[in-house]
Amino acid sequence: MSPPQVGVLALTALRRFEDKDDRSTRRRIALVLGEESAGVADIMKALEALGAVVSDMDYERRLDDKRRVNVTLDARIPNTIGVETLIDQLAKQPGVRRVHVRAPT
Repeated sequence: MSPPQVGVLALTALRRFEDKDDRSTRRRIALVLGEESAGVADIMKALEALGAVVSDMDYERRLDDKRRVNVTLDARIPNTIGVETLIDQLAKQPGVRRVHVRAPT
């Protein structure tokens, strides 16, 4: 066996042992919440109800005349939940003014 073949074989074997989850997809979810929003806790509950696991959250609150909260979440979403379902469930939450879902960078 040549050295490149050994390398490919070793990388293939290591890939099997990586911490990967083929049952979920990573998504970055950006939300804009208005004043009437119940808060981030309700958003987190809605995601948990879908089986999502949030790994990171960025939170920004505007205190000027446009009192809004920008929340960006990195989450693992089960593959059984489509993007449309995810957006629909988040958009149903009180005070959600904008939902943006994409693959994380």
